[in-house]
Amino acid sequence: MYKLRDKIIAVVSNEPWGDIWYSKHNWAFELSQTNRVFFLNPAGSWKFSNLFNPELHSEKISDGLEVLTYANRFPLSRFSMIRKLNEKSTARQLKKRLKLPGKELLFWSFDPYRLVDPKALEATNSLYFITDDFTNELEKELVKNVDCLITVSPVLSAKYPAKNTLTLAHGISSEEFRADPDPETQNGILYIGNIDHRIDYQLLIKLILAFPEEQFYFIGKLGSNNNPGFRELFIDKKYPNLIHRPPVHFKRLKQHIAGAKVCLAIMQTEVAGNNINHHKLLQYLAQGKPVLSPVFEDYSEHTELILGYKNPEEAISLLQQAIEVPEYSELIQNRITFAQKHTYPKLINQIEQFLTETECFYV
Repeated sequence: MYKLRDKIIAVVSNEPWGDIWYSKHNWAFELSQTNRVFFLNPAGSWKFSNLFNPELHSEKISDGLEVLTYANRFPLSRFSMIRKLNEKSTARQLKKRLKLPGKELLFWSFDPYRLVDPKALEATNSLYFITDDFTNELEKELVKNVDCLITVSPVLSAKYPAKNTLTLAHGISSEEFRADPDPETQNGILYIGNIDHRIDYQLLIKLILAFPEEQFYFIGKLGSNNNPGFRELFIDKKYPNLIHRPPVHFKRLKQHIAGAKVCLAIMQTEVAGNNINHHKLLQYLAQGKPVLSPVFEDYSEHTELILGYKNPEEAISLLQQAIEVPEYSELIQNRITFAQKHTYPKLINQIEQFLTETECFYV
């Protein structure tokens, strides 16, 4: 049985390490409990001295987790030759840190835009974990070079049918199921995540107007956005019952969820990948919270767990029901039970079984 234990794991991320966590941060943290994990940040800003001595910075997060930030030797360019030279230089730089005597290196990428050749790092085994709908030439090259794929949805798995692929649900930490409410956002209607082009702002305006006595709390980073609804809500701040809070550390989010009356995942399903799932949904369900959202594809067979709407009128009606009518304790427990099926130890067991059965890894 292949085991994800006592390995050196290089987690390649397209998002830097910090307070805001996505799948790659959670996976790095969880894997670091039983392995030595190096989290590879995106390359730092280019400067002229990189031509002669590109720097490699290290930050220790815990005994099992270290963050590495490298620098490209050459400035980014659309020419593939420059990209390949950068990758060759970076691989030489990283190999010195990633190789430990008697330990095999597992290349575990979330980033389809760089370090697309695991063999350049002398990785024993390699996988690409697909969490978003990318599809570009570099991703195709990465897919060709890795041993197997893991995705978070059958929709994403269908992109590369010829590859050994495991479809795995989004994961959740065992720490996310209980917390003391944060009084700052208690009894509010809560959204957590980036505040960008993926949100349905017109629906949000309708909800805010329909429920003026409710406080809508949005916790997250404001993205650049030309949507007039975004400007009306978050720049001009026309609605006093909409309160924006800056990002907080991922591990503190559960306190805000604990006190929420209803959680929101009101996404624009026309945006690529937005119709599949929402990365905070499991966190909401882990505390039994009602979640107002479109019917995501990954929840099409679990519609009883969410307040799934098909149009704005239905969304308003469902939110009113959630506010006014107490929920059955059985429904609350069903949401928690569903989330418990997706804790990281259980997902890691599924990965180990998949790797053993497919024999796609060198053992």
